[in-house]
Amino acid sequence: MDGKNQAERKSNPREGANIFSVITFSWILKTLWRSYKTGLELGDITRPLKEHKGSILGDKLSIAWEKEKKRVNKINESLKKFGKSDGTKQRYSSLGRALLSVFGVHILISALILTMIETIIRVIQPLAIGRLLRYFSHDNHISKNEAYFYACVVILCSVIITFVLNFYFMSIYHVGMKMRVASCSLIYRKALKLSKASLAKTTVGQAVNLLSNDVSRFDLTPALVPYILIGPLQTIIITYIMYQEIGLPAVYGVIVLLILIPLQGWLGRKSSDFRLSTATKTDARIHSTNEVIRGIQAIKMYTWEYLFSDKIAEARKREINVIKYIGYIRGSLLSFMMFTTKICLLATIVPFVLSDETISTEKIFVLTAFYTALQQSMGIFFPYAISFFAELLVTIERLQEFMLLDEMESSIKYTSDDEEKRSIVTRSSARKEMA
Repeated sequence: MDGKNQAERKSNPREGANIFSVITFSWILKTLWRSYKTGLELGDITRPLKEHKGSILGDKLSIAWEKEKKRVNKINESLKKFGKSDGTKQRYSSLGRALLSVFGVHILISALILTMIETIIRVIQPLAIGRLLRYFSHDNHISKNEAYFYACVVILCSVIITFVLNFYFMSIYHVGMKMRVASCSLIYRKALKLSKASLAKTTVGQAVNLLSNDVSRFDLTPALVPYILIGPLQTIIITYIMYQEIGLPAVYGVIVLLILIPLQGWLGRKSSDFRLSTATKTDARIHSTNEVIRGIQAIKMYTWEYLFSDKIAEARKREINVIKYIGYIRGSLLSFMMFTTKICLLATIVPFVLSDETISTEKIFVLTAFYTALQQSMGIFFPYAISFFAELLVTIERLQEFMLLDEMESSIKYTSDDEEKRSIVTRSSARKEMA
């Protein structure tokens, strides 16, 4: 839709929503009800939120990227001035640093909220369940009022986890989407300013792959990265509490869990390597496809269709082989989710029973709840966080390599630092040269 049609669209219901509506997602109920009653039409599409517009997000990231380049240029000039660099060893601008300068605060606040939930609320809830079960075991040390208190704690923890976690994931997914949109905007702007030498170094397939595949890594990774620190921290806290509850057998189950972590880390690193290989092969396939499309008249005239279709099929086959290995790795990581809790629980209960200790319902429920929490953070999110973070680093490196390509020289002299005017003039001159 053009700008006029976009202006005529309905306002986004999320804009005027209060905090209660945002947390409970009740602002979307009218849209869902309309969809159920009459179905949605083109006129029901609302305007995007101002904070989600590519122009605004692209401007923010573009300004941060320019500041990062200026900062690195000053460092390289200083190193060269004092004789610490011979020109061959120089620092390069970091796109990751530019992204963090724009979105880092939001990610940090969200990570702190998630850390509190995972290390405090998820630890308190199993303990409250255990004390509540102790009351039903006719333990005289737990009064009826205390049982009511522990029941309220269990309910309150469930409510907090439900509302806060859903709000966290929705919020952090928005951040990931903003990072993707801003990166796409930055790529488009860079493509309009590439010099002829840079255009010879890169391909259309590479640019298309960056926009279609690579930037998708921004969607999920920010939500999972905090678990790289939350997982080990939660493991330490829960291990100490379980040790206080049943003694040394609690350590055995955690040891089994920790043994799997190096294997998960290795699989995550291999996933990163395969991701880079996949991206390279995808670039080559898209480049070959574009070449065939551009020369389709000559290909059909000389009846070379089968020759070039076999060439593209072979490129796709090489790409699929690497994707297959990535699937094997993710399947292996998924298998850890299925048996981690059971194996760890078995490794704890068996030594506890063999040491002539009495096992109770309270201890079983508490251990199961703790290992379920560990299985979620260490068995599911932790390995996925390592894998996705490794792939994100590859994506940022590829984007950064594209952003560091040489730009064409502009003959216009600027007397101000107005980034918006500079961007408009640069795009206009780029279009004229390309025409």
